[in-house]
Amino acid sequence: MRSVVWASILSVMIAAGAAPAASQSTVDDGRRESAKGNAIGALHIWRPLAEKGGAEAQFLMGWALEYGQGIAADPKEAMRWYRRAADQGDARAQSNIGLMYDVGLGVPQDQREAARWYAMAAENGNAAAQFNLGWLHQNGTGVAQDFEKAAALYAKAAEQGNAAAWYNLGLLYEDGTGVPKDPVRAHMWFNLAGSGLPPEQASLAVRSREALAATMTSEQVRLALGMAQSCTKAEFKAC
Repeated sequence: MRSVVWASILSVMIAAGAAPAASQSTVDDGRRESAKGNAIGALHIWRPLAEKGGAEAQFLMGWALEYGQGIAADPKEAMRWYRRAADQGDARAQSNIGLMYDVGLGVPQDQREAARWYAMAAENGNAAAQFNLGWLHQNGTGVAQDFEKAAALYAKAAEQGNAAAWYNLGLLYEDGTGVPKDPVRAHMWFNLAGSGLPPEQASLAVRSREALAATMTSEQVRLALGMAQSCTKAEFKAC
């Protein structure tokens, strides 16, 4: 079965994405400073909150240290802050810890440990972790290969708008791996991925869609296009 060679790179981008809005106005003040390009000012706000035990601020400190935002990048120190947030149930921190173990950033690479952290975050509803754990199950890396579990995890991430999951679901439905073979549903997922992924990956999804369409009847293509529209209107639920 074809694999997605860019999945790990995309995972980094997904895991580093924006977090939900915080209830603490001072944390939001830090976000506003960061959005204005004042990363140092953001850290001056977040650090004391993190030191007082605020999980949101701890996560943001970890993110800043991982990606060198307003401070020299320090993956080991980032991991320390992520762990403090993760211990309080922060799913984004759990997901990012999993990613750091997955790629060996600040810690020795350990994909079994990555899977453990992804599983925690996925259970807490984190779409990036659901995608990344699905990827590990699809490839049998750090966990037993299980295409059905991979498909189920991708489906959960897909419902949250994860475009990489849309593409991988397209592959699974096209090949009938872990799910019943269904070219119409595969076309639908490729079509969604073609409009949701960054340009380079989107072009891959479009090529996959067009190659599949060449093997389908016009009625099947029409049905697939309608399903993609309905899925979008339903905000990707129950697609």
